[in-house]
Amino acid sequence: PWIEIDLIQLPPTDPLHTFSMHLVAAPWPEIWFSTETGFTSSAMGMASVSEGDLLSATGRIVRRNQQLTARLGIMPPVPDIGLDAVIGRAPAASGVAGSCGCRIWFSSREDIVSERLGPLRNGDLLSSEGAIVRRHTDLIGPFSPQPPIPQFGLDAAAIGPDGAILFSTEDGFFSESLGVMISDGDLLD
Repeated sequence: PWIEIDLIQLPPTDPLHTFSMHLVAAPWPEIWFSTETGFTSSAMGMASVSEGDLLSATGRIVRRNQQLTARLGIMPPVPDIGLDAVIGRAPAASGVAGSCGCRIWFSSREDIVSERLGPLRNGDLLSSEGAIVRRHTDLIGPFSPQPPIPQFGLDAAAIGPDGAILFSTEDGFFSESLGVMISDGDLLD
């Protein structure tokens, strides 16, 4: 919902001092994040929160790391593999939805092996539905990084207005195709 209202003082008590206001109100999306280290939350009844849990600024756990990684085929079940970039997507076509009513794309902070998908690297964009959305090498490949270091990590990701995956890396590199230095935190497409 979007509310837009113009308010004008009628009749003005003083023609030289008329007041008007333009008010626009729209819902603010819920902010999701993860932390670098785990902690115990007194606000959630002393619940343990790991560095791989997806949290909301409203004070709730959106998804536990085990929920995010459950369908990736990692055996035996492992401790949290951390969490870096996250994209909340529209409800899955299959009707499978978690507590947030959506599927989630994310990257982990750890390299790990999936029995179904093979090696999963820091910087791969993964799906809570158990798939690899994009390999890290596919995301940075068009930039022709030099020297060709295997992993620059994935620090943030979003879907652009045209549907493209926008992202930033944890480490900078020189892009041979662009002829410029890419810094960590630069927004890439």
